[in-house]
Amino acid sequence: MRPHEPSRAPRLVSSRLPGEAPGDPAPPRAPSLIRRCAIGIWLCGIALLGAVEFRRYAMAGGEFSMTPVAWMWLAGSIITGAVGVAWLVRELRRSRR
Repeated sequence: MRPHEPSRAPRLVSSRLPGEAPGDPAPPRAPSLIRRCAIGIWLCGIALLGAVEFRRYAMAGGEFSMTPVAWMWLAGSIITGAVGVAWLVRELRRSRR
């Protein structure tokens, strides 16, 4: 290709609505539901891992015994799970509007 020839790259299809000026920027798309719920999903996953750790510490001696470390894992899992569920409920309510 010579330097003075126009490139033969494919043209992009315009997403402008009729009546919009060519220089107007397109409005941003709303984020998807999974993207809006990502923090809630992540927190619920961390709470699930904490529940697994709670069980591991509570069953460390072969039988169920609540050690202080097991109590901390249980409390942290409950709090983290509650915050994660609250985020999910909040975002799901927003998406219904």
